[in-house]
Amino acid sequence: MFCLFVGIKYVTVILTYTDLHVLITTPFHLAYVTAERIKKAKNLQLFLIAGIGSDHVDLKAVAAVGFTVAEVTGSNVVSVAEDELMRILILVRNFLAGHHQVISGDWDVAAITHKAYDLEGETVGTVGCGRIGRLLLQRSKPFGCNLLYHD
Repeated sequence: MFCLFVGIKYVTVILTYTDLHVLITTPFHLAYVTAERIKKAKNLQLFLIAGIGSDHVDLKAVAAVGFTVAEVTGSNVVSVAEDELMRILILVRNFLAGHHQVISGDWDVAAITHKAYDLEGETVGTVGCGRIGRLLLQRSKPFGCNLLYHD
């Protein structure tokens, strides 16, 4: 059996291999599995997505040839929770305005800081407190936030 873990730049080459049996990708390195590529990978039996979502797979073409598409849910829970905390910090600290100033060669701290806030004492809430929501709230706690959730 020939199994490959793949980043997006290699997908076109890999899916031309007729001896490929298993293809494994992540949400950050998607393999776009089209009907044309499925026809070229005649031995493909399993397409494993280490994450959630199969919108990059032609599911009708997959069904026609009968190989399995499976998602390993939970594999990116930590990454998503940390990414969301990063987004909160970017918004609260007015990071984008500062970034754009630096890129344009300016640096007016007053223009940035009057719209920047501390996260301490602010309320962070989630709708849903599953694996991702719970981790986001856990990571927000050391900042001294008020934590809310609805599940």
